[in-house]
Amino acid sequence: MFQLAGILSDIFVLFAWRRMFFTHLRLLQLQDKQNFAHIQSPVLLKGSGYQCPLKGSF
Repeated sequence: MFQLAGILSDIFVLFAWRRMFFTHLRLLQLQDKQNFAHIQSPVLLKGSGYQCPLKGSF
């Protein structure tokens, strides 16, 4: 019985950590997009042919 409880708690911690991690990633991506919009205009981006690693070219 004790072993089962340990396994369940491990699984719970794993899922909680994963959810936190993905939420953190999404927040970082949003921040990056906002910073990018402030720093560079779309014209500059198209001119330099900047490639976004996740979503292809702009």
